Amino acid sequence: MKIERRQLPTPPLEGKALGRAIREGFDALMTDPVEAAKSEEVKLLEKAEKKRRAFRGHWHSYVMVMLGLLVMNVATWMVTGLAFPWFLFPAAGWGIGFGIHALNHRAWLADNARELRAAEAALGLGPTTEALPAGQVLAALPAPSDPFRRLVAECQAAVEKAEEALLAVDSPAAAFEAAIVQLHEGLENLEHLAEGAARIDAALAEIAPGGVG
Repeated sequence: MKIERRQLPTPPLEGKALGRAIREGFDALMTDPVEAAKSEEVKLLEKAEKKRRAFRGHWHSYVMVMLGLLVMNVATWMVTGLAFPWFLFPAAGWGIGFGIHALNHRAWLADNARELRAAEAALGLGPTTEALPAGQVLAALPAPSDPFRRLVAECQAAVEKAEEALLAVDSPAAAFEAAIVQLHEGLENLEHLAEGAARIDAALAEIAPGGVG
């Protein structure tokens, strides 16, 4: 007895082409036309801009929170009379995470430095160019004039007020001497952080336009 094998019917080529066209059309509908129109150079510079903004935001959050904890620390010294710089522990813990962020950011910029410079050249961006070619958008804002110096000045004013408040307490000056010394040590550490951040900001401004905005 002879058994005949039958081949299963295969979809016609027209059906495959139609299905592919439908998928491609759906993908095109789901694609942002503005993003699709951007060149690779613009996308790279926008990515660098987002990374700079994230790094700058992390730095500002770190400094402002540590400054707030420093003020709280001083307040507890004044109320309890126990001079213990507990704010240094969260400063060190968060500082590790911030340091890792800074190293990763620096490594990304170093790895993409050539591509960033090529993108700037392709778009005509430079020290005397302030706008992208027509039809292209790059999110960029000018960096603050001198944010680090202003931040240090605010910290110095806060420390001076805290020192005046401690000296105004009706207690022997020696009771708060350690607290005042630690206040100035904390301020010195913040000044060093600000100097380092300013150097990083200047280095990033040389690599890509707009600085760390």
